[in-house]
Amino acid sequence: MKLYTILLALCLQFGYAQTTDSIAKPVDKFAFNTFLKVYYTFPGASGDNVLSKGNEGKYGFGFEMNLISYRKFYLAGSYEFSGYDVTNAALAGNIEHTNVNNYYARLLYQIPIDNRRFAVSPLITGGAVMIHQKTAGKSYGKQRGAAFSVGTDIDFKLTEALGLFGRARYGFLYPDVTANAKDEKFFSNLNQLNFSLGLKVGID
Repeated sequence: MKLYTILLALCLQFGYAQTTDSIAKPVDKFAFNTFLKVYYTFPGASGDNVLSKGNEGKYGFGFEMNLISYRKFYLAGSYEFSGYDVTNAALAGNIEHTNVNNYYARLLYQIPIDNRRFAVSPLITGGAVMIHQKTAGKSYGKQRGAAFSVGTDIDFKLTEALGLFGRARYGFLYPDVTANAKDEKFFSNLNQLNFSLGLKVGID
């Protein structure tokens, strides 16, 4: 949580120091177009899998830096943490917490609304996931694999350099686990449903 607080303070400093539109202007060529998003996440899960049936989402956070734009397409690098408490030890194991770490590239298409004060942005992501199981601060194993998701951002510009945004994202996680054929899908085909609120800061 200290890292999240530091990033939030940096965002506010950037927001008042810069003059870039919070909802970026589209360009007709590839360009470096940097802006930062920092957010709090309400993690969830769905489907018939161990994350959904044996865990309950508690809190999360994330940050991403947009790197490149082309017309209304924006490419970013992202990290998102989701913390879950184990609610069914018979399914999830005799542990207390399941931490899901997503590392991914995010591509969105921005649709400005209301004279660029609002924007709706469908998005897709692709990258890696690391699931870390812990009890009382002690590690009880990590599983790594691929991760993909689809979602939508809704942006609202407050000033020329600072905005608010909300995000809904549905994720497909494929950790590499060892299980018998009958249970393999239950443990290695997971679905996240995360909702996020945060700040968007223009820094290009």
